[in-house]
Amino acid sequence: MPNPRFFDPAELSLGPDGRIVPSADLLAKFAKLSFGSTTSVLVLIPFLGAEDAMTLSLIATGVFWVLFGWVWWAATHGQEKVGAHVCLWGWWLTTMFVLSLSEDLAILSMFSAVNLIVVAGFLMGQKTALWVGLSAILAWVGFVFLRVFLWFPRHIIEITEDVRIVTLCASMVLSIGLVYTGLAHLAKVIGLARDGLNRYHDSMLALGSAREADGRRAHRAERLGVMARSLVELRDVEAILQEVTVSLRDALDVPLVLVLGRGGEVLSIAGLGKRDPPGAILQERVERMVPLGGSVVLDTDILEQISAGLAIEAGSFGLAARGPNTGLTILAISGVEGTLVAGEGDWSMRAAVYTMDVSIMRCESERRFVQSQQMDALGRLSAGIAHDFNNLLTTIMGCTELVEHSVSSSDPIHGHLRRIRDAGERAEGLTSKLMTFTHGAPRSRQVVELGDFVANLVPIFRRTIEETLQLECHEFESDAWVEIVPVDLERVLFNLVANARDAVGEHGRIDIGIEVRHGSATDGDSPGVVVIWVQDNGEGMDSETRSRMFEPFFTMRKDKGATGLGLSIVASVVQAIGGDVFIDSAKDTGTCVEVHLPQAKTPEVHTPPIAVVASSTGHSILVVEDDSEVRETLCEMLGLLGHGVVSVATGIEALEKLQTEEQFAMVLSDVVMPEMGGFELVSAMNSASIKVPIVLISGYAPGEAVLQGDAPDIPRLSKPFTLGQLQSVMARNILV
Repeated sequence: MPNPRFFDPAELSLGPDGRIVPSADLLAKFAKLSFGSTTSVLVLIPFLGAEDAMTLSLIATGVFWVLFGWVWWAATHGQEKVGAHVCLWGWWLTTMFVLSLSEDLAILSMFSAVNLIVVAGFLMGQKTALWVGLSAILAWVGFVFLRVFLWFPRHIIEITEDVRIVTLCASMVLSIGLVYTGLAHLAKVIGLARDGLNRYHDSMLALGSAREADGRRAHRAERLGVMARSLVELRDVEAILQEVTVSLRDALDVPLVLVLGRGGEVLSIAGLGKRDPPGAILQERVERMVPLGGSVVLDTDILEQISAGLAIEAGSFGLAARGPNTGLTILAISGVEGTLVAGEGDWSMRAAVYTMDVSIMRCESERRFVQSQQMDALGRLSAGIAHDFNNLLTTIMGCTELVEHSVSSSDPIHGHLRRIRDAGERAEGLTSKLMTFTHGAPRSRQVVELGDFVANLVPIFRRTIEETLQLECHEFESDAWVEIVPVDLERVLFNLVANARDAVGEHGRIDIGIEVRHGSATDGDSPGVVVIWVQDNGEGMDSETRSRMFEPFFTMRKDKGATGLGLSIVASVVQAIGGDVFIDSAKDTGTCVEVHLPQAKTPEVHTPPIAVVASSTGHSILVVEDDSEVRETLCEMLGLLGHGVVSVATGIEALEKLQTEEQFAMVLSDVVMPEMGGFELVSAMNSASIKVPIVLISGYAPGEAVLQGDAPDIPRLSKPFTLGQLQSVMARNILV
């Protein structure tokens, strides 16, 4: 390839018509050679003793000096095209002039014509050289023909042998110089062509590499598209992770792709064969290595850790990308001759990790939606069961009281009846717990004694943990009163026990205790804090885990049902009622969780009202109840209290009675009935301006809580109820 310091490709170029554009450098060199060879003749002639040829030599040299001097000037001043024409035609004319002077100068003129053809070819191209050569041949033949027929003198001037030799040698030197200069430029042209060929070859290689890169990108995009379509049909997180690793390994054409959790644990891997991967392979936590939603090039230390953890040959290059929501990280490791590079693989890694992230979020959302549907169905079932069960309990407990009042107090049957009532009250408590699973249950705060509350839950705790675990309930301190929503407190306790169960494994111990702590040791009567604590002897937590344990969706559980919502729910529920949660834990020493709740004042004890039967001043009561057994029992209880009763099965019948018959002192109506329920009956009575008091009898039906929120001032009587409770609510609301 020519040296760029001595060769400019612009020296050799073609015009728009395809003809050679005269080169200024080449024209200047030809002018210099011609100027020098002409001067050499003038210098050498005196040394040959040809004084008689000096005058002619001076004239000829002067002409050539003027001619080639002007050509030299034109070449250096941007007029190379004009200079080339002047050079060619002036040279041609001087050659013809030399040929006309003497027959002895024929060889000299021939050399000059050859030089002219060479110069014409290099300056103006092959066509110009051809025309110059033909014109020279014709002129030479013409002079010969004229001299043969004596039409033109053979010798106008006499040329000595010495002068002829000198001029011939000068012409040969000029020919050598012209050929050398022309060949040098030809070599430059060949070098330029070779350089162009090399550049073409390099361009073709680059184009091939670009095509291969485009092919790889197209393959990766196609494979990632197939992966994305496959992920839409998957409903399991493990299957999603496996599909991502296998697809990304195929797309990137790398030997190893793996997905890591937050702590560096291997969740999925492709490229390890049938060997099981280790639990964790990185000493440094992944979130410190890769930012959320970002990607990095793995350094040598990370690659060595991965290869050592997997017992494989270390890779030469690696990329890592982390999801923006789940925090999972994808790593792709390339071999020594791998095609994975940062510029090409980064997009694929980000696309894969974002697709994986969205798929896992979608899978989790679907799972929670299904779980919500299941809980909703369970709530509806629980509400229906509770409603029907409360109707049965109302009949059982009401009939029991009716029998108690119909027999003598000394009759031994009273003991059996008392046990029936106690069993009914316990069944009522089970119904309240069943209503935990329905949105229809009341969620108002209540003042409860925490010791009794937890004691009632202990049997359920024992059924939720394995038999190999030991559950110890310490002696609960009395007067631990708190104002809470019972359902929320049950959720808190169940979450704490479940976390302790997961921490201790197959064998271990869980302790539950309650304390009342006062702010001052000398002032024991001041309100304090009620503390319920749950302690386990499990694996414990390090400081970093403790700092994140209240984050939503953060969990150390490995099973499929782990959501990471337990402790976040505990914290939100406790803080909503002005409490707090404290955790004392260390690695391998167990965990103790303390829930601090504000202590409430001890509520006043109200003695249940004693029913006074057979009142002499009874009232007319309208009973509205669709369940015939409950309706009959309620009518008998009202009759026992000395009231007159009219009963109907629907709200529509009740409205007709209220509009057409005598004045009623009170309406007792069930909430849920066909055609018209209790709340619809209240609305219809208001529209008809019926001013009879109404008490709604509640059985915890679905949607009842929402309806109660629309009419908060309507008195209610919850099923099952006693004769005393019925008398009390009537005494407060009956129309006198």
